[in-house]
Amino acid sequence: RIYPKPKVFNKKKVNELISFSKNHIFQFNYFLKLNSGFHINHIRHQIVLFDIIKHNIFKNKSKIKFGEYACLDGYLSWNLSMLFKNITAVDINKHNIEKIKLVNQIFNTSIKPLNSDISNIKTRFNIITLLGCTYMLEKPLTEIKNIILNQISKDKKGVLYVDFRYWS
Repeated sequence: RIYPKPKVFNKKKVNELISFSKNHIFQFNYFLKLNSGFHINHIRHQIVLFDIIKHNIFKNKSKIKFGEYACLDGYLSWNLSMLFKNITAVDINKHNIEKIKLVNQIFNTSIKPLNSDISNIKTRFNIITLLGCTYMLEKPLTEIKNIILNQISKDKKGVLYVDFRYWS
């Protein structure tokens, strides 16, 4: 790792997350003893994470606004929380937002959880990820167009990572 992973600050909340994992499926387990999830997430997340770090490692990280859409367990947000201070994890599923809230308490991260449909977001981001969920969008190309026009920063340096792996 070229940057530190977040450290556990609140051990009492770890048990709460472990209990939460008994009733909810995790893809990523934050290097904790959860009832589901892996230490390493899907390869597409790792590739995107590496690309984001590679292109932003020497930039002023306090000015970068990152949005992880359909965040699930917040793998990217959690990993980038040691680099960027302005991170928003968005998911329509309230249980995924509860995961992010517990992760914030455990690791003392400041990821902003947002329980919303991505079409309702009014904030602009420098970097947005939309991975592994395009198959769930009713009109994926229209949604991506709206994200580009209304949610990517207007400075022409914004980046949108999209995964069409499951789209048919």
